[in-house]
Amino acid sequence: YRAIEFGGEYVAFLTHKGYPNPIIRIETKTGDLVYMTLFDGVQEGVFSLIDRAQELSKQATNIVDCYRGLIVPMADINQMVDIDWILGMDAINSNSDPVIIKEAYQQSKFRMNEVGARAQSAVVLVCVSGLDIFADTVLPMYIVNRPFLLWIERPGLCKPLFVAHITEEDWKIPKDLRNV
Repeated sequence: YRAIEFGGEYVAFLTHKGYPNPIIRIETKTGDLVYMTLFDGVQEGVFSLIDRAQELSKQATNIVDCYRGLIVPMADINQMVDIDWILGMDAINSNSDPVIIKEAYQQSKFRMNEVGARAQSAVVLVCVSGLDIFADTVLPMYIVNRPFLLWIERPGLCKPLFVAHITEEDWKIPKDLRNV
């Protein structure tokens, strides 16, 4: 696989009591914080990755100076995520009419190469109230050589902006992010 090397003042290595792997924090040009840590297992439940990411970043402490940088694989993910747990929920449309969610789709994309990283996610909800349909858009060297958890936090948001479990099958060279 192709890899990216990070180093310098924008990369910090954190620890978490009871978690065996370092948690890496990378500051971005936009002010977002990208976190990653080795993570082999995916927990059950719809929101378990979000909860795990949030718990790790909130409780991470002690910046560790035992690595001079980070090597991480390039990634290219394009996944359709199952959100059928939301089907049948009631909502209110812009006319204050009750609606029921009949279809729900989410597509998540993440690409990371030597130029940068881009995370995108879109959700489409099909609601029934007569013919009403609407869509919501939601927007030594340490070597990462196993599946890892990656999440992006934005100041002011109470939950991570993006969370992904990245495995070997996602380790590919994405298109040039400069033209995306």
